[in-house]
Amino acid sequence: MKLIFCLDPLRVSITGIGRYTYELAKGLRDSCQLESIKFQFLLGWTDGPETLIKKYHSAEQVQGKNQRASWLRSSVYHALRSGYRVTSPAAKGLITLPYKDHIYHSPNYEIPHFAGKCVSTVHDLSVLRCPQYHPAVRVSYQEAMFPNLMQKGSLFITDSEFSKNELLDFYPSAQGRVMSVPLGADPLFCVRDPLTIAPTLARYGLSPGNYALSVGTVEPRKNVDRLIEAYAQLPLSLRAQYPLVLIGGAGWNSEHIHALIAKYSQEGWLKYLRFVPDLDMAAIYSGARVFACVSHYEGFGLPVLEAMASGIPVISSDVASLPEVGGEAVVYVNPNQTEQITHALKTVLEDDLYCQTLSQKGLERAKLFSWDRTVQETLQAYSQIT
Repeated sequence: MKLIFCLDPLRVSITGIGRYTYELAKGLRDSCQLESIKFQFLLGWTDGPETLIKKYHSAEQVQGKNQRASWLRSSVYHALRSGYRVTSPAAKGLITLPYKDHIYHSPNYEIPHFAGKCVSTVHDLSVLRCPQYHPAVRVSYQEAMFPNLMQKGSLFITDSEFSKNELLDFYPSAQGRVMSVPLGADPLFCVRDPLTIAPTLARYGLSPGNYALSVGTVEPRKNVDRLIEAYAQLPLSLRAQYPLVLIGGAGWNSEHIHALIAKYSQEGWLKYLRFVPDLDMAAIYSGARVFACVSHYEGFGLPVLEAMASGIPVISSDVASLPEVGGEAVVYVNPNQTEQITHALKTVLEDDLYCQTLSQKGLERAKLFSWDRTVQETLQAYSQIT
């Protein structure tokens, strides 16, 4: 097999779809099952994902993202991004024309006007299923994009059986062209000695075992506001002992959430760290008392897996793909029930034995997922169209 793999998601993020792109690109490049692999990036080519990580996601770049957050949310930025989306499929089609004997894999939905066989990873259908959690421009764009994608794609890969079923529910014509391939957790996310991670945590004003953690974009779909309000209902003594730490960039329609963050940050029991480098992120995961993901909708839920691999008890929503990832190793809550979230948090924060039990279950569950598995099952998917 010959492959063209698109690295465009690495321009923006190394979380979520960016993480998937990076890990899969590395694994495919190192596989002996491909005759050749070319990495396409924007309107050209690049030698591999590491080059882009160094260019766009170094410590200096992460700091720059924090400083440029308002620009990345501006209407001008989104207009430029929309313009690129409109013009890039044809331009990429011209660039890739000599390689029509390759498979083209887009790890983020869209595929160009490619002359050969195309694979698209469809991470979730939240824009179609829950349009209220997305800006109108994004909804309109994807509503127009999906029918064309369904016609062009030779194969669709989803992150979970849940997302596979969602895709087939909206587009039954894709039957026989969809395979689910679960994601993995980097070995970086593991159990770490509290003494070893203490200096890293201290830079963020944290100490091992003395905070709760949630990772994800600050936006309505992630239900961060309800998590904050649920935390606010905990006894003050618990909030003082275990502050809530939020990590993630600012997303769409998040002004009211940031107002809550500002309010409770002033009270001293909430910390918002925005972007954090990978090594520091792994330390922060492993040092948490509990991890909480109360999202309304996920196509997979990678932070839940990363938390389990780090040996941290997990509280998760009982919706979408999240039970598929957590199995019987996590505490499930209704994401619309604030009191239920508060009760789960209080139970885990106060019960050491329960924490140890959840931690062990999570570690065992996490062993079922790996990026090596993702790579191998992706290669098996390719073989269906060669």
